[in-house]
Amino acid sequence: MNMYRVIMATANIDSVLQPLQNLKILVIAVIGAIGLIVIAKNVMEFASAFQMNDSPTMNTAVKGIVAGVLMAGISTVLAFLGF
Repeated sequence: MNMYRVIMATANIDSVLQPLQNLKILVIAVIGAIGLIVIAKNVMEFASAFQMNDSPTMNTAVKGIVAGVLMAGISTVLAFLGF
């Protein structure tokens, strides 16, 4: 004898997904803040290397600045990609 039970879910999907959405926003904000710190550090490093005419350090600092800009702009990039 088969017994079937119908279970109705009353939870709204938004109430389930909202904590994940909040976590995503928090992680993106933290990455953006770290990106700003990386930019500031590498700008100071570039200025110091420029003053001492140290070409390899200037190249490294420019790469760090670009990485910081990408991190700081991660929310814009993700919005462009549809996340």
